[in-house]
Amino acid sequence: WRSSTFSPGTFQEPSRYEQLEMALLHLQSDHASISMQLGRAHRDRDAARRETAEVRAELRQELEAARAAAAAEAAEMRALLDASRDSAPSATALAPASAT
Repeated sequence: WRSSTFSPGTFQEPSRYEQLEMALLHLQSDHASISMQLGRAHRDRDAARRETAEVRAELRQELEAARAAAAAEAAEMRALLDASRDSAPSATALAPASAT
């Protein structure tokens, strides 16, 4: 990158070549900055995906545990209901002996 010509008391505008050279340096700097930001964004996205997958796995395990507990409770209730039916006196046994 060449500097503009300086003479005591005078200033010469940068040449078209120098202007393009400065623009190129700015673009290269912007490109490097954008590339770093993009890299960070990709890492953040990947971390978020991993975290989401972990949370989904935990929720899936909790759901399966809740389903298993509900199924066990339902089976227990059915067993209690069946046992109470088996031990309950029948309707005919509860009827009065003489209905006349």
